[in-house]
Amino acid sequence: MSGASWCAAQAAAQLIGCGQLPPFLIVGIDHAGALRSYEYTPCTPGTGPEGFRSDASEWPGGGVSAYLDRLRDEVVPWVAANFAVSREPQGMAFGGSSFGGIAALVEGMRGGNGCGFGALLVESPSLWIGDPEPETFLKEVLAYKGTWPQRVYLGMGGKEFSGTRAGADTKRDALFPAYLASLSNSLAASGLGPDRLACAVEPQHGHTESAWAARLPAALQFVGGGWWQAWEARYSADLFFTVPRRLKAGASGQLLFLNKHNSHTLADVPGGVTLTMGFNGWKDTQTLPMQPAGEASTGLSAASGDWFVVQLPHLPASCYEVNFVFSDEAGATYDNAGGADFYLPVRQPEPLQVMRKHQRGDLMSPGHAQSSPVNVARARLQGGLGEAPNVKLSIGFNDWQMGHQTVDLKPTSLWRGEGLDWWSARVAVPGEAVLASLCFTAEWNGEQAWDNNWGFTVREVESSQSIPHAEGTLEILELRKRSSGGSSGSSGGSSSRQRWWDEKRVRVWLPPGFNAEAAPPGGWPALLMCDGQNMFEDHLAHQGVSWHLGYAASGCISAGLIPPCVCIAIDSAGPYRSYSYLPFPPGTGEGGFRGDAARWPGGGAHDFLMRITHELLPMLQQRYGLAQDSSRLAFGGGSFAGVTALLAATSLPHVFGGVLVESPSLWVGEGRFLGDLASYSGRLPERLSLGCGTLEYSATRDHDRPDVDALLLHQYHEAARLLQERGLRGPSRLKFLVEEGAGHHEGAWRWRLSGALQFLAHGWWDS
Repeated sequence: MSGASWCAAQAAAQLIGCGQLPPFLIVGIDHAGALRSYEYTPCTPGTGPEGFRSDASEWPGGGVSAYLDRLRDEVVPWVAANFAVSREPQGMAFGGSSFGGIAALVEGMRGGNGCGFGALLVESPSLWIGDPEPETFLKEVLAYKGTWPQRVYLGMGGKEFSGTRAGADTKRDALFPAYLASLSNSLAASGLGPDRLACAVEPQHGHTESAWAARLPAALQFVGGGWWQAWEARYSADLFFTVPRRLKAGASGQLLFLNKHNSHTLADVPGGVTLTMGFNGWKDTQTLPMQPAGEASTGLSAASGDWFVVQLPHLPASCYEVNFVFSDEAGATYDNAGGADFYLPVRQPEPLQVMRKHQRGDLMSPGHAQSSPVNVARARLQGGLGEAPNVKLSIGFNDWQMGHQTVDLKPTSLWRGEGLDWWSARVAVPGEAVLASLCFTAEWNGEQAWDNNWGFTVREVESSQSIPHAEGTLEILELRKRSSGGSSGSSGGSSSRQRWWDEKRVRVWLPPGFNAEAAPPGGWPALLMCDGQNMFEDHLAHQGVSWHLGYAASGCISAGLIPPCVCIAIDSAGPYRSYSYLPFPPGTGEGGFRGDAARWPGGGAHDFLMRITHELLPMLQQRYGLAQDSSRLAFGGGSFAGVTALLAATSLPHVFGGVLVESPSLWVGEGRFLGDLASYSGRLPERLSLGCGTLEYSATRDHDRPDVDALLLHQYHEAARLLQERGLRGPSRLKFLVEEGAGHHEGAWRWRLSGALQFLAHGWWDS
C-alpha cells in the first residue's frame, strides 16, 4: 500500500537459513479492497476519539466473524490439503496489521470456534475503532476473561498517526502506545507471562508496511518459538538431521544438527563436537566446530545439552553428496558409522534443458530417414573412457542389423560442471529403424577400451493391457523376448536356462489421474517390488492372498499420507525364483530345518538387480515419467526377495533411496548373508523398512518349532542392529517392526504394508 511490502519471504528465509526457525510456510490472504474494513472488524470503525479519523466515518464493518468462519472452514483445510502443513495449534500462527490486527485479536478470543492457531502476530492494531462510541472493541478485549493462544506478539510504533501524515498533530501518536500498554497488561493479567507474550514499541516507527517489515523477524522468531519442539520430538531418537531436510547443491546457509546423546561413541565423551566433511567422495575436506544448539539461538531447547549445530559451507553446483564424520574436540574419538562414514545425497539444480523431451521412437521416427544428435556425459563413461582421447560412438539399429556406424564424439557448448562434461555425435538414422543400440570405444593405454553398459540392453514391451484397479489403473506389460544377439550382462546372453529366469511380465499400478506427461517436479515417485504375481490380485497370489499393493497405495494417497506414486511389480521366475533372488544357494538352514530347499538354486541375485536397473528401470522411467533421483525410488520384497532387497540396499543405494524388506530369509546359506552384512562398510539407502513376525516358521506350518522361530527372530534383530551400526541411525532412517504372532506369508506383509509405504514416502513430499 505504501510502496513497500512486509518482505515476509526474505525475513523467513533469513531466519530459516541461520537456524533460528525451522522451515515453515507463509500464506498471505488478499483483502477485499473497499470492503477490507468490513472483513477485518467486528463493528463499523467510526471516527475515533475526538473524531481524529473522520476519513473512516463511512467505512463498513462487522463482517469479521464470517471472515474467520471462512478461514476456519475453507482456507485452512485447503492449505493443509495442498501443502501438507501442520494442523497442530503449536505449529500454526495467525496475524495481521491495522484492521488486520483487529481480526487477529478477534480470532484469539474465539476459543473452540476458532481456527486453532497457537500464536498471534498483532501489528499496530486499530484499537480506536467503535461506533457510535470510540474504543468499544478495546474495552471488549480488556473485559475478555477467556483463554488466549499460547503465544501473542504485539507491535506498535511511536508515530502511528503523524508518521503517515505530513504536518499532523503529534499528540495523537501517544494514544497508540497507551492502547498497546493496556492490552499488554490485560493479557499479562490473564496469565500470559514473558514466554508467552512479547510487546514491542518502536518510537520512530509509523503505521506503514516498512515499519512492520522491520519488526517482522523478531515477531516471527517469537510466534515460532515453539515450532522447534515438533522437530525435537520427531528427531529425538535420530543421530542427526539437516535443514532443509534434503540438502541442495549451489546453496549456502544449510544446517546440520547432531544429537550427541544418540551417538554410540560420543555420548559419554565430555566437551564439544567437531564435524569433518567433504563432497563427492571426500573432496575438499574441511573440519568445522559444532555449537551447542541452545547457544546458537536456534530455538532448540537449550536445556537439553545434547543438540549441536553447524552451518555447512556453500555446496557447489556439482555436489551430489556430502560425506562426513563426527568427533570430539580433540579428535581422539570418532563416530563414523562403524567405519562406513556418513553421507547425505544432495539435490542438484535442475539441469539446463538442452533438448526437448523425447518419447521412445522420437530419435528414430520410423519411416523417415534423418540425422539426429546423441549427447553423452563423457566423464561418466566406464572402462577408463572418461579420460581417454578420441572417444568414438558405435551405433547400430534393429539389433545391429542395419545402419551400423562409428563416429567421433566432439565437445559441445552444453552446461558443464565438475564431473559433468557433455560431448556429442550426429548419427544417420535409417528410415526403417525402430531400435538403436550403442556403445563407446577408444584406444587407451595401447588397448581397445569399451563401455557397452556391461552388455545390458533396455527391454521392450511386446504387449500391454489395462484394467481398473484400486481407484487407479493396473497395466500388465508382457516383455518382448530377447533376440539371439541380445545380452543380459554376466548372465551370458540367451541360453537354454536363461529363458527360465528372464523377466517376462511387469505389473504397473498407476494412481488416479495419472499422466506420464504431467509428472510432478523430478518425476513420479515409484516403488518397485519383486514377486509381481503376489502384489495386486488375490486369485494370482501364493495361497490366494496378495499384498494388496494397489489398495494400500490408493488408501494412503487418498488419505494424504503419501503423495501420488507409481507401484511396479516384476513377476518372479517361477521355478528359478530362488536363483534370481538369492546371491547363493539357500541350503537347508542352521540345523537343517529347511530340508525342502536343499537342491534349490541360487547365485543370480546380482545379475537380477543389474537387469532391473539397466534393462527394466530405464524403460519404465521413459514410459511412465518416473523419477531418476534415488530419493524418489524405492525397491522391496519379502522372503527370498527380502534378501534381494537387502542386497539392493548395499549394492544400489545410489539407485534406490528407499528399501522395503519383509521377513527376509536370512537363514539361507546357514546365515551367510548376515556375515556379509557384518563385514559391509559402504553406504546404505536413505530409508529402510524392515518387518517380521515372531512366528515366522510355526505360523505357516502344521507343527510348531519354537526354536526355529527364536532363531529367525534373532536374525532379524541382528540385521537391524548391523544396519544401525552402519549408518541407519534413528527412526527416520530405519523402521524395524516386529509383529507379535505373525507368520511368513502375504497376509502379514499386507498388514504391515501401509506403514512401510508411509515411512518410505516421507522424503517424497520434499518435491
